[in-house]
Formats: sequence, C-alpha cells, structure tokens
Amino acid sequence: MGISRLFYKDTHVTLMRCDEQFTLALTYADRPSSLGEILWRWPEIEPIAHYFEGEDSEEADIPIIKLNTLIQTLFELEAKCTRLRKLIFYIQPEVRRVRVQNAPPPEFFLTYQWKEGKLRRVYPEGVVELPDGWYRLDELYWFYPGLSGIDQKRIRREHIEKHELLEFLQRDLSAYAGAGVRYICELHYDTISALELSIELVESGQVQIRRKWNAPPEHIDSNFDLEGYVIAGRTLRPGIRPSVLASHLRFDGEVTTLRGIEIACFLDDHYPALKPWITSGTRQFDGLSTPNRTEIMRNRFS
Repeated sequence: MGISRLFYKDTHVTLMRCDEQFTLALTYADRPSSLGEILWRWPEIEPIAHYFEGEDSEEADIPIIKLNTLIQTLFELEAKCTRLRKLIFYIQPEVRRVRVQNAPPPEFFLTYQWKEGKLRRVYPEGVVELPDGWYRLDELYWFYPGLSGIDQKRIRREHIEKHELLEFLQRDLSAYAGAGVRYICELHYDTISALELSIELVESGQVQIRRKWNAPPEHIDSNFDLEGYVIAGRTLRPGIRPSVLASHLRFDGEVTTLRGIEIACFLDDHYPALKPWITSGTRQFDGLSTPNRTEIMRNRFS
C-alpha cells in the first residue's frame, strides 16, 4: 500500500437489499461518493465499474440475474485487497442468504383453478411475483430461461378468460411444460365432440336423425357460453349445450323423425347450425330435394 493511502479515510463498497431491489453503493468517509472518485483512490475496484452507469454514479441497481456474479467478484476483490485496510467490502447478511437459480424449487407448481367460468392462476403461499420474469420464495429467486418473451407475459395472467381457454389449454400449457414449468390445471381439453348427430334414414318425405352424447348432458355447464365449445365436468371440448340442441331439434329418446314440412323448416332454419356436429349422412341430406320455399309457406298458413 502506497504511503499516501495511510491517510485515506474508510471507503466502503456495500451490496445491500431494500425490499426487492439490490443496490451496490459507494461511500468515502461515511458519505456517498462517486465511482470516479473511488476509482481515483482505489483502481483495484475496476472489475465492478461496469455495474455503474458512469463515473458520476454513487450507486448501481443490480439486476437479479447478475447478483451471483457480482457477489463472487466482491469476494475475490476482498481476498485480493486484504492488505488495503481502508477499502472495505460489505455484503449485507440478507444478501448473502439469497440464492439465485434458473429453475423453481421442487415444491413449486403453478396451479390453475376452474371457478365461476374462469380459470384462475394461484401461486403457492409465500411466492412473490417480481418484474422481468422473476419469482421469489423466501430467499430463493428463480426464473424460466426457456420461456419466450410472449410466454413470460402470458404466464403472469391471473385469469384466463373464456375466449383464451382453447389456446391456453392447447398451446400455452405445452410451451410452459417445454420450458420446465410444472403446473396443475383443473381444466383439460378433449378433441372429441360432446355431441354427435347422424342421419340414418333419408326417404321421400321422411328423415331420421340420431344423437349421441359423448359427455353426459347433465354434466355440461349450462352457463358456459363459448361458441362451438362446452365444458363438461372439468373438460373443455367441441360441442353445444343440450338447451341449444333442444332449440333446433326435439328428441323422443335418442332418435327424432322429421316429416314433410318439418324437413324443409329444418333445412332452412336449423341445419346450418347443427351441421358441424353431424358425423354421417350429410351427403345424402345435402342432396335431399325439398318443395319450393314459397309453396311451403303458403301451405303452412293457408
């Protein structure tokens, strides 16, 4: 140590934490001091200079992702500069206890609960959501490096609205799993339609239609309204609600028979809405000839 340094006052390089922010602060003689001033006295701290915005800076905000590297650098500087008794490196105990990693703790799962027509994301008790894709549980910080920027935003949604459900269940959860995100989701997706209609008999003046429920109709949520989809139990699947089917067709058992003018009315008013759920017989149904619409209406009201 140069003789002139014997007359220096204490210089502190302090790494501290305030709430969720980590800060590297410089002081000389118990007052804030700029990086330039400290470097002039102690060029040995050059390895940490890049954390500051410029030589006029007295402190630097440290991103969580850089925390491990900075702590290691401070330990190395402290070991190198032990003979420089006026240069003091200090890391607060609460910072020393911090652990930073790129994976969550084994007990952490994202949980999605289905309630009141919404899918709600729930964190385990004690988990804190931080900016820039970070999470904290006690002194452990982590993020998911495999998630894209879009997925980093999507995974933060507190609620999944009904118009987002299909993409969420089909795409988002797969992306999360691929990035190492462990999750529990109360809602699932099944490609099998809740309802199948089949045209089994087409004759002159008569059509027979059979229905098959692949999900018990009593389990289908009557309040869930997303065009072309239903929720049965805890499964989202293509289909229509029983009440919607009843507004188009009346069944006596599993089969209904349309005759005469009923066929023409069905073709004009109901067939387009039900065609996505008809799995067989549409070709012959599409080719079925019907009386002239004007003549049907004249006969109906004469």
